[in-house]
Amino acid sequence: MRIRLPVIAIVLALFLVGTLQGPLRAEDRTDSPSEQDISRVREKLETLRAWKLTEFLNLEEQTSARLFPAMHEAEKARQRIEAGNRVLIQRMAQSLKRGDVNQAEMAKILDRLQENRKEIARIEEMHFTKVRSILSPADTARYILFQIRFRQEIRKRIIRAGREGRDRRDSGVRRDNMGREYGGDSDRSGSGGGKGR
Repeated sequence: MRIRLPVIAIVLALFLVGTLQGPLRAEDRTDSPSEQDISRVREKLETLRAWKLTEFLNLEEQTSARLFPAMHEAEKARQRIEAGNRVLIQRMAQSLKRGDVNQAEMAKILDRLQENRKEIARIEEMHFTKVRSILSPADTARYILFQIRFRQEIRKRIIRAGREGRDRRDSGVRRDNMGREYGGDSDRSGSGGGKGR
């Protein structure tokens, strides 16, 4: 069972990257991802993170019962602020794009973004204090390293998926959600897998 867990984790991560690829490729979309799309992806990521963290730290049930609510609370607070930031950044970008920049309005947006950064730092500090009260110093250190590595791995997979998506798009080859090719040269060959007439 120990060998299968990393394989399952990789499959789950690839699925999540496929899910993330669409919402995060803003230049390919005419609309922005909805808050619901973002929330759905975050839920999947948090489930994967909790599962991998439990395995990485070899958490007992009692410790998990204290740690995961603390993680969830901090994540929800960050998400609330980040949702507000997305609205502010969108307003800022639209104003710049139109060329009708109101300096006072822009200053208010920048002030709010700066306040939000401070609030996120405060949330992180409170979360770190709470984690230290739940985990041993060694496990707290492992927790921090895990979080850094997890974020880096997700970021790398998103970037790689974006590149692969661009490469496929540039070649005219498209893939459905099961990875099967359609469009481009593969359909023109006459062996597209459809029924003959």
